[in-house]
Amino acid sequence: MERASQSLRIICFCKPDLIKNEGDDILLWSHYGDKHRGTRIFFETDDINILSMNLLAVSYSFERVTIDITDPGEVTRKAEEAYRTILGTKNKSWEYEQEFRWIINLAECQIEDDRSYIPLEPTAVRRIDFGCRCEVENIIPVLKHDGNTYQHVELYKASVHEHKFSLRYNQLDV
Repeated sequence: MERASQSLRIICFCKPDLIKNEGDDILLWSHYGDKHRGTRIFFETDDINILSMNLLAVSYSFERVTIDITDPGEVTRKAEEAYRTILGTKNKSWEYEQEFRWIINLAECQIEDDRSYIPLEPTAVRRIDFGCRCEVENIIPVLKHDGNTYQHVELYKASVHEHKFSLRYNQLDV
């Protein structure tokens, strides 16, 4: 894992059909959306031009992945498969996420101040949902700063449903 963390980066996604304009995705927001203060970004994968496009569906199990290291030659030959299996397996209790993981070679990232960034064309971003507690007024000017670069992006703001334990998404006019 140490070697993998020195050469790979992972981006996690949920299955696209989990996303609805009115939905029960509150738990996902709680875990990954900074308690509804963050954003959710929709991507168009056809517009992503990264060579190491290793997108894999996560497997869920109650058992940890084990790899036989008694035969060093076998470990070397199956290293990539082993990495993919380890990086693509998660505890069964997380199965509701229907997660996909994108494994990217660090060499394809831009590095700034010890942070790794993936260079994406603006057309790869299709939609941004702002959480219920996200301060939209601080983000919209950043998107508009570069003229028409992100004019195609649909912007939505989540709000708590009046009667259900769910969220609603209202399109923003900006």
